[in-house]
Amino acid sequence: MNTRALERLLNALADLAAETAALALVFWWQFGSGAVEGEADFTVNPAQLLQPWLCLAVLWGVLFTFSGLYRKWSTQSRLHHLWVLSVTVLIGGALLFAAVFGPVVASAAVLGEPVSLAGNPFLPMVSAYVALFLLFAALGRMAVHHLFLALLRRGVGSDPIAFVGLTEAGLRVEREMKATPQLGYRPVGFVDLDVERQYWDYEGEPVLGNVRDLEDLVARHRLQGIVLTRQGTREELFETLRWLGNRMIPIYVIPDLYDVVAGNFKSGFVHGANLKELFPAAMPPWQVPIKRLLDIALSVLLLLLSLPLTLLTALAIKLESPGPVFYVQERVGQYGKTFRLYKFRSMRADAEKDGPRWAGANDSRVTRVGRLIRVCRVDEIPQFINVLRGEMSVVGPRPERPFFVEKLREQIPFYSRRLAMKPGITGWAQVCHHYDASIEDVKQKVLYDLYYFENMSLLLDFQIIARTVWVVLTGAGAR
Repeated sequence: MNTRALERLLNALADLAAETAALALVFWWQFGSGAVEGEADFTVNPAQLLQPWLCLAVLWGVLFTFSGLYRKWSTQSRLHHLWVLSVTVLIGGALLFAAVFGPVVASAAVLGEPVSLAGNPFLPMVSAYVALFLLFAALGRMAVHHLFLALLRRGVGSDPIAFVGLTEAGLRVEREMKATPQLGYRPVGFVDLDVERQYWDYEGEPVLGNVRDLEDLVARHRLQGIVLTRQGTREELFETLRWLGNRMIPIYVIPDLYDVVAGNFKSGFVHGANLKELFPAAMPPWQVPIKRLLDIALSVLLLLLSLPLTLLTALAIKLESPGPVFYVQERVGQYGKTFRLYKFRSMRADAEKDGPRWAGANDSRVTRVGRLIRVCRVDEIPQFINVLRGEMSVVGPRPERPFFVEKLREQIPFYSRRLAMKPGITGWAQVCHHYDASIEDVKQKVLYDLYYFENMSLLLDFQIIARTVWVVLTGAGAR
């Protein structure tokens, strides 16, 4: 088991212990301690606690998962950790109060009676339980946090990282990281931007190779990030990204005074280190599982509702031209993993006998039925199967074929960063731009995709879906 999984497991066990201790202590105080008048003679059968214990375990497990409390926290701010924990427990406490006292309030409102919870024996129980659970959960998580800080100080569980560019700034940050291993980074050396030099060390620190070796170095040293050590030109940044290939690892830069004054430092701040991250994932952790649940629910709903249309489309394709109903094609998904994408066939079966190429305006390869289903976007319906399988999302950048990905990666340095996202049926680029017909179209779409990546949220997803409905109704952008 790796250290990240171990940290999540220990935090989950600490939460479970906190819930058990809080529940047991509250019931003992209410029914067994004699402190509460009229309740001292009540003896609780421990088996009676099993049902509320299970319900509360599910409640906290779901809430903590959605709020991102089961991710790596050992290298994050303890204050931020406690803040997220406190807000989540308060939300859970509000839900618990609604579940326990909601029926009482509703019944009184229906009968027109005054509502008063002052004498309700469960009021102090629930209040004490929430307060104790927050206390015990905070203590348990801080204990796990300090345990992993101790491991990091011994070099256990830290992330190997390399510095691109032989600069004084890079050397300073590299030595700061070595002096503070609890930050969670383990510098392994430098990468030279000059491909002609053959340095073996820089100021006593190892030089692993030059920038052309970057993709191989990431694999060889299992790098979990690289640091660009100088504020170079845009072309130098593009060149570095190009040599990274399809390796999806965090990229950090050392901010200068302009970054701090302009406010750019705050947006990508890496806790405890004088670094900011390029292209950080913007979607809040609690929204990630909700996005997946919405993907599943929407896919099931649309596949069921579109079943008559699906059958009619399949019949029309089969009657018009020979060949299969579905078009199955290999596409590149998240982190460069390939998968088989499903669409209704809208072109002749021999459409790519001369090799892959983009669809153009009034493309002669498109059949009459194909043109109609493209305008209505019906050809995309089978892709909801890919969404259910977890290979795609409803909203995200469009997946491309491996053949095009290799060519686009050479011509568009930022193109590979799209692979950090799960591809989608629709996306910001699709509702803002037309079909790809050239490399220039793809360059424009990459900008839209990176905008989505940096602003990813459920609200933006809803906006994209609403605009997609409009595009489908008007037929805009179809080819």
